[in-house]
Amino acid sequence: QLTGLMVAPGVTVYAHDFFAILIVTFFLAQRLQKKKRLVWGPLGPAIAAFIIVDILSLLVNINAFAPDALAQGSLYLVRWTIYALLSVVVLGSPLSGSLWLWGLYLAGVGVAAAGLVQYVWYPYLRNLYYLGWDPHLGRVFSTFLDPNFVGLFFILTLFLGVWLWKKFPRFHPLLVVGEGISALALLLTFSRSSYLTLIAGVLVFVGMTRQWKYALLFLGLFFAIVFLFPKEGEGQRLDRIVSSVARVGNWQRSVALFSEAPVLGHGFNTLRALQTARGPVQEEDIISRAAGGVDNSILFIGITAGIIGILIYGWLLLRMLQLGLSVGKKDSTLRTVFVATLAAVVVHSQLNNSLFYPWIMLWIWILVGVVCRTLTSGTSRGAGR
Repeated sequence: QLTGLMVAPGVTVYAHDFFAILIVTFFLAQRLQKKKRLVWGPLGPAIAAFIIVDILSLLVNINAFAPDALAQGSLYLVRWTIYALLSVVVLGSPLSGSLWLWGLYLAGVGVAAAGLVQYVWYPYLRNLYYLGWDPHLGRVFSTFLDPNFVGLFFILTLFLGVWLWKKFPRFHPLLVVGEGISALALLLTFSRSSYLTLIAGVLVFVGMTRQWKYALLFLGLFFAIVFLFPKEGEGQRLDRIVSSVARVGNWQRSVALFSEAPVLGHGFNTLRALQTARGPVQEEDIISRAAGGVDNSILFIGITAGIIGILIYGWLLLRMLQLGLSVGKKDSTLRTVFVATLAAVVVHSQLNNSLFYPWIMLWIWILVGVVCRTLTSGTSRGAGR
C-alpha cells in the first residue's frame, strides 16, 4: 500500500502494477519478435471466458453510468487480465519454477517481518483515518494496512514454506526462521477470518497428507497462544461484535444489489459508482477504502458480472483445482500446497473480497504458472527446472 498512488477516487495505481505491465509487455513482445506461439496453459479458455463476460457486463450497462465510472471498471478488468497473464509469463519464463516460489516466499516473510516492526513501533493507524483507513489498534497490519488481508498473505507464506522445506533440506534453518516470523505475525493480526482460514487450510493438508498429529500440534499451540495472549483493546478481542454486524449489513446490501441485475450484473467493476448512487456511501466519504467494497468475493462477482460471471469464475476455480490435483503425479507436495492455498483463499473470500485483492491475485497467478510448468516438465522435479 505504501507505493500506491490514488489517481482518482477509487482508482489507485501501485508500483507492482507498473512492473507487472512491463513484464507482461516485454514477454509478449519477445514472443512476437521470435514468432513463438503464446501458450496460455490449461486455464486459457476459462480466463478468456471471464474476460468476455466482464466486457459484456460493461457494454450492457453503458448507459447506466458516467464515462468515468465505466472507465474505472475497464481499468480494473485490465489489471485482472495483466495478473492472469503473469501465469503465462511464469509458464514460459527462463527462470526456474523454484526461483519464482522462493521469490513469493521471501516476499511473504518480508511483509511479516515488516509487520512485527510495525506492531512494536507503529501499532495504531489513527493518524491515517482521514485517508479512509481503520485504526486497527494493537494489531499487525504491516504494509498492507489491513490485518485481514495481510493475515491471508501470511497463511499462504506458511503453506509455501512446506513445499520449500520438502525440496530444499539445506535451507531448513532459514525456513524455521521464516515460518516462525510468519506464524507470529499471523497470530498478532487478531484476524478471525484469517484464523478460520488457517484451520480450513490445515484441514486440507491433513486430508491430503494424513499428517494429523503435526497439524493438531501446530493448531493447538497456535490457538493456545492466541487465547492466552493479553488483550489490550477492542481490536484484539475475538468476541468483538461491531465488525461482525457491519459485515452482515454489507452482505445484505450486496444481495440487494445483486438481485437488481442478476444475469450480467451492473458492470465490472462499477461498485463505487453504484453504491454511491444507491445511497449507502455518503459523498463526503468517497475516499474511504471500503466505499465500493463487498465483503464476499462471490457476491462481488454477482453484483458486477451477474450469475453468468459467477458460473464462469466457478469454472475457472474448478479448473484450478483440477490443475492442482493433476500436478500430484509429478510433485505431490506442490499438489497439497496448491490445493490448500486455493481452499484458504476461497474460504477467506467468503468474509473478505480476497479473490480480487491485488497481492493475493499476484500470488495465485504466479503459483498457477509454476504448477503449469511443472505439469509440462519432463521430470518429477519440474518446479525446480
